[in-house]
Amino acid sequence: MGQIIDSDDCPICEEFKDGWIFTYGDLVTLLLCFFIL
Repeated sequence: MGQIIDSDDCPICEEFKDGWIFTYGDLVTLLLCFFIL
């Protein structure tokens, strides 16, 4: 508890490479809002 995590040593802190999946999620949400609801 209370340890300082070095971002260079942290495998979980790697930059998320599939950023397009969030844009795809936004697109699907907009389609749901405008065409289905």
